[in-house]
Amino acid sequence: MKQHRNKVSRAAALARVLLATALGVSLQLGAAPVAQAQSVSTQVWVLPTGGTRVLWSYQVQASPESAQITRRADNPINLEDGSLASYTAALKMPGGHLLLGDGAGRGAVRFDARGDEVESLSPPGQWVSSPGLSVVSLLDDNTPGELLMGDNSVGRAHVYDTVEGRYIWSTPLGLSNASARVAATAVLPGERFALAVNWPAAELSGLLIFDRDDRNTPALTLLSAEHPDRSDSRVVPELSLLRDMMALPSGELLVATSSAILRLSAEGEVMWQAPLADAGVGGEFLALSFLSERFAIVSTYQPGLWTSPHPNHRLLVYDTAGDTTPLSVSSPLDGAPLAIELATGHGATRTFGYEAARGDATLSDLSALAVYDDLTLASDAVPPGAPLGLSLGVRNEAEAATFVRAFELLAAPGTCASTEGWSAERWQEEVRLWMYLEPTLQPQQELLLSGEANTAPLFIGPWCAQMVAENVRGQARLIGSAAPFSITAGEDADTIEVESLGRFEPGQADPGPDPEAPPLTPNTEGGGCSSGPGAPSHPGGFAMAALAILIGQRRRRN
Repeated sequence: MKQHRNKVSRAAALARVLLATALGVSLQLGAAPVAQAQSVSTQVWVLPTGGTRVLWSYQVQASPESAQITRRADNPINLEDGSLASYTAALKMPGGHLLLGDGAGRGAVRFDARGDEVESLSPPGQWVSSPGLSVVSLLDDNTPGELLMGDNSVGRAHVYDTVEGRYIWSTPLGLSNASARVAATAVLPGERFALAVNWPAAELSGLLIFDRDDRNTPALTLLSAEHPDRSDSRVVPELSLLRDMMALPSGELLVATSSAILRLSAEGEVMWQAPLADAGVGGEFLALSFLSERFAIVSTYQPGLWTSPHPNHRLLVYDTAGDTTPLSVSSPLDGAPLAIELATGHGATRTFGYEAARGDATLSDLSALAVYDDLTLASDAVPPGAPLGLSLGVRNEAEAATFVRAFELLAAPGTCASTEGWSAERWQEEVRLWMYLEPTLQPQQELLLSGEANTAPLFIGPWCAQMVAENVRGQARLIGSAAPFSITAGEDADTIEVESLGRFEPGQADPGPDPEAPPLTPNTEGGGCSSGPGAPSHPGGFAMAALAILIGQRRRRN
């Protein structure tokens, strides 16, 4: 019996070993997708220097062990004017359009999926220098509503509202002894803005994190050295001469300086660093982009103007959780790579995996305007030039704020029946009597338009009035119904009937008085005196007669 039990125990032990071995094999087989998930394969676009009109395309594959960079077909960009030489930022919109930032004054230019130019966004005074473009909010998948950008002409950062056409957020970045130059921007979750800034005169660089609600004091300041203007900053000596920056939703930052790639925690601690000296490539770092939350692609360039390829114009792939040497280095490029963007995009915020918000941006959708009080005129008839009172009530029924470039009261001669079927564009060809400019209506907000129209341009007769609204793109819509009114001479006005005297040709003899007309007679009632029929009957007439005699005598003497 005891021997049998030992055999059973040995068999049970063997079964447990076999089961454990099987489970181990099963776990090892199940771990393979984890290793697979650590690799990435994606396409990137590179914005090059020079007079080209294409984006370079590359297929990038990366794993913890190796990486590969393969050139693909270029993507044509059909600019309406110039080349890509002055463009320094590239953002892929969620809907497939491409947004390029121009440092030469055109602002941001949007292209469709075919590469054709759709629109040029230009704020007041043009953008003399607009580095570090990122999208704060979207009107739709392809249209930016708000843009965060640097402005190196004045050393500030702005948020530009593309609908209202103005800056709605702005902060100065200069120090007491140095002006600021923005190198990069990123929009972070929680309505926070990250700015990479250099102060060349002070030989200082830093990262500033702002809350949107506080444009005066950064929530976090990281500087390469101490400065009295930023006494509350944290010193990170590695932040010297910043070139580019990108964020993660966690608040971590990937930063390119001229000589190193840094990965920083949300508090500013250096978690990983890759010096350019370890890459075996000369020049300086220039641009970067996350490929995933682990892998990144960066570019190097040789400062200066080059008319031929330079060996320091390259692309490098890094594992920011691994070694400090690059996984792969491309062959020399045809030009300096100024900006890098994923072909699939990353949300247009420069924060990997975080897409720009929708619905918070101001719209300019006139279809959201509902009339709650139709057009009313204070009077059916007014004399020429008299003010004409008006009122009309509209309500914004959209879920977002709506911007209207202008409300216009227009007038057309004739009855309102003659204007039936007119479009808003046709009405805009008529006389403008009144205008209300650039209101922004919040959701469900009501606006009562009221005032006095100027009727001075109108002539006497019947007229028809119509209110028209225009959005930010110049598109018009009829608002409310048409209203009739008249311009009248008034009850106390005198009416004078004028009889035509016919046509008088030059050189034609005076036909004389109408034979049927009675002859002129002296004005005896007023004490006047006359020397014969047709003689003048007032002092001015005598003077004119005497003057005529003198002229006649002078002519006879001559």
